[in-house]
Amino acid sequence: LGENIDMNAKELEILKFLLENEGLALSRMQIIENVWKESDEIPYDRVIDVYIKQLRKKLGLDCIKTIRNVGYKLELK
Repeated sequence: LGENIDMNAKELEILKFLLENEGLALSRMQIIENVWKESDEIPYDRVIDVYIKQLRKKLGLDCIKTIRNVGYKLELK
């Protein structure tokens, strides 16, 4: 606790969106539509997998659950 973690803007936005929708299974497209809404370049949906992997690694989190054939869900216990 109290240590700085280097995160880019998209990682922060994805984490924020997951937190705002805690407990809900979110599709990759829902995440993209909310995080890249201001951008002209919409990334390939598997880009989300890379961001989630980075978030888990950087934050040491196991609360971001993969929901098979759907996307991801944040579960805080």
